[in-house]
Amino acid sequence: MSSMAIPREFRTHDGRIEVGKLKRSVDIVEVARRLTPLRGSGAHLKGLCPFHKERTASFLVDPTRQIWHCFGCGRGGDVIQLLRDAGEPGFHDACRRLFDLAGAFVPSASGRCRSVGAARLDHVALARQAWRVGEPIGSTAGSAYLAARGLDGLVPHSLRFGMVPASWDDDGRPGPLRPAILAAAQDGAGRVVGIQRIFVDPGRRGYPFRPLRLSLGRIRGSALRLGPVRDTVMLTGSVEDGLALQRMFVGATVWCSLGEDNLQNVVFPAGVRKVVLVGDADAAGRAAVDRARTAHEGRAIEVDTLFPRAGKDFNEELILLHV
Repeated sequence: MSSMAIPREFRTHDGRIEVGKLKRSVDIVEVARRLTPLRGSGAHLKGLCPFHKERTASFLVDPTRQIWHCFGCGRGGDVIQLLRDAGEPGFHDACRRLFDLAGAFVPSASGRCRSVGAARLDHVALARQAWRVGEPIGSTAGSAYLAARGLDGLVPHSLRFGMVPASWDDDGRPGPLRPAILAAAQDGAGRVVGIQRIFVDPGRRGYPFRPLRLSLGRIRGSALRLGPVRDTVMLTGSVEDGLALQRMFVGATVWCSLGEDNLQNVVFPAGVRKVVLVGDADAAGRAAVDRARTAHEGRAIEVDTLFPRAGKDFNEELILLHV
């Protein structure tokens, strides 16, 4: 069973799941392909049924109507029923699993989601693989970049360094490998479901150089944890601001949403009762904090806010006042 909570964007004002909107977030074809190989059959796709033994393909998927049917065992229905038949014990479990799967897909030209490279790539799996083979930042180009921003010293284990591609082609072939800091994005249950790659150019390490940041996997709703789960968590947008806050508020638990737009979406474990939202001092930063305050207060989490006294963000304040 998936433990991912369904976020407010897929719920009505009274908390019920908007099933139609959730189903539109994922193409049933991509879910079915995870259960059995499919091939074209006119306007449909056909394969061996994953729910009973058969030699002749009788499992049919209709991508237009977003339904499936097996002429051998008689089962069929929508994508939620497909997930229930595949092992999810209940309706809500299937809905959570569907939202969990949505992170592995990207929007197609038609607006419906599809997996990159016709289901050859699973972005969550790629993110986890990059994370597994990453190494401690140590004395890499990543540590040189952080030191130039006044962030030298110990780095939490949730940050690693690796040589990773910026993209993959439609056949699943990776692009050139480039040096990057890898920030682990963990969901509410603590699972690594994505990474943010902060590509660092060894020839441009100093502040205010701003490296290329690319996300991989499911970032929405997750967060980089620079400290353990505690009653109170400081939540900020960027990795650099998070590391700066750790140095300025010794002993505090700091997490990063890996983007200001994600501040409002982060799913906290049950042990977190208060969040201090830390934003940039500009209008966009304050607006992002306001949106996040409304969202988290709606989840019965106590909220406080904090903005830098000097500079645009807390990394800049650290450099101006403390380094």
